[in-house]
Amino acid sequence: MANLVRRAANAIIRPPRKNYDLSSIPKFLQGDDDDTYIRQPIELTNNRNLKLVGSLYYSTGMSTTSGGPCVIYLHGNASSQLEGQFLVPNLCRYGIYVFCFDFAGCGCSEGKYVSLGFYEKEDTEFIIDHLHSQFNLSPFILWGRSMGAATALLIDKPLILARVSDSSFTSVSDMCS
Repeated sequence: MANLVRRAANAIIRPPRKNYDLSSIPKFLQGDDDDTYIRQPIELTNNRNLKLVGSLYYSTGMSTTSGGPCVIYLHGNASSQLEGQFLVPNLCRYGIYVFCFDFAGCGCSEGKYVSLGFYEKEDTEFIIDHLHSQFNLSPFILWGRSMGAATALLIDKPLILARVSDSSFTSVSDMCS
């Protein structure tokens, strides 16, 4: 029985990592609207000394120094920043920046575990502060799915204008059932 409980816990806090080659993400994306979108890779070290990797996307008519609104995509458990790329052509064409990243313990970011919102909240707040101070981005919209949706609901910062919460869970016990 103890082995079964251990396996169940590991399935939640140590999900299979979404593996991909970071260098395979193109620096330029071509939209179906014939616009080109730029990807700026970003690496940050969080407060737990773990490297987080992400990508800031914007249209060729935009600049990383001009500031503006930004949607931060918060991926689900066992996923990565690749999950949020669908937002790039849908938002950047309207002058909205998109930031996608791998939570600690996911994708190409460092870490072994996910916390289903606890540390993900801390990391997202850290990222908001960084994007605001380094790129003058604001206001922010958080767009989360599953674990990312739960994380989006936990964050309370004045720079957040709205949240999109897709398939959030309200508690770990609800998620397990």
